[in-house]
Amino acid sequence: MARHGFGLHLANGQADHESHTRLIGNGCFTVLDDQANLLPKIREIAPLALTLVRHYLPDWDDVSPLVWARSCAERYLQHKPFTKHLTWANEQNLRHESAGGTQDHGADPGRRADREDYEYINVWNREFIKAFLAIPGCDDAVLHYPASAPGHSDDQDDYGFVGLDICRPSIDLCPILDVHCYPELWAPIDDLWRGAARVELVKRLFPGKLLFISECGNFQVTNQNSPQHYVNMGYFWQADPAILGWTYFIADDPTHSHGQNNMSFNHNIFEAIERAAKTPKLDNWNLPPPPPPIVHQPTVGEGFRKAAPFIGLFTEDEIYHWDEVSVALAERGYATWYKQTNATTVFLRDGSVYTDGGNKPINGGKLVKIR
Repeated sequence: MARHGFGLHLANGQADHESHTRLIGNGCFTVLDDQANLLPKIREIAPLALTLVRHYLPDWDDVSPLVWARSCAERYLQHKPFTKHLTWANEQNLRHESAGGTQDHGADPGRRADREDYEYINVWNREFIKAFLAIPGCDDAVLHYPASAPGHSDDQDDYGFVGLDICRPSIDLCPILDVHCYPELWAPIDDLWRGAARVELVKRLFPGKLLFISECGNFQVTNQNSPQHYVNMGYFWQADPAILGWTYFIADDPTHSHGQNNMSFNHNIFEAIERAAKTPKLDNWNLPPPPPPIVHQPTVGEGFRKAAPFIGLFTEDEIYHWDEVSVALAERGYATWYKQTNATTVFLRDGSVYTDGGNKPINGGKLVKIR
């Protein structure tokens, strides 16, 4: 199957889809099933592009996989002249993807995904795949197994099991396994857990399996270093023949649900991706190694620097609000400074609180635990 490389997850509503398509050209795209009207134009502009249609069902586990297979098949038969690539669900190991249903499988902030969740996902998906492919005209579909949200005992043994391994029987029925990967901005690009190399965990589970990264990017699109970060992760994946392509999430967000990922907030990202996507590629894809990630040293004041032994390295600059209070996040918590009292207070994730007393110093102005 042909490699496609750089791509975009097109906006989830009305937007300048044509410009976004021309920006990438013959790369790859992800669109939602209710945007099938975009497919003829994508095919016209980028006839060699890989376009994945993601059929969306909010309460997937509250619906029979046989019913959903018939629904997806009806739409597939309409859009298959333009693309045969489809996936039928999204991040089934997250509870909010089945919000409102009676089953509610998956993780949320107060609940881990467990072994039973993945066993249910495996059975449900296996029934969907077999039912869908049995429908006349659907046996030529290129099925992408739905991506899981990473970090929930899916690609490694976090909680005594590996979710994707549990789903292996249904994954093996699909030619392509979708992956979601959001490298952290300040992590090395080849970091196995926080960088673009996270996909290596899935590769180790399924050697020889074709992968498609249907969502990727970071959660700091407005940061000045994000354009290079997006290109760096693309260059990293471009060197891996197991990866068909990747679609950065998201070109624009008319629903206002993904502000941290909305690439339209930083058009420098588009310009950087366009340059990289349209740079001629070597036949063997052995491109030079990507440039090293930009190392950022967050800027914080003296009062915050003394908090580092308690909350670790700061992960963002000290940010001032209303000229009255400043805040900065760190590895193990956050710190605040109030102008009125001149007090620096440190809040740890374990619930501990430290303060220096400000204008009424405690212990000579050193941080003291108060809770």
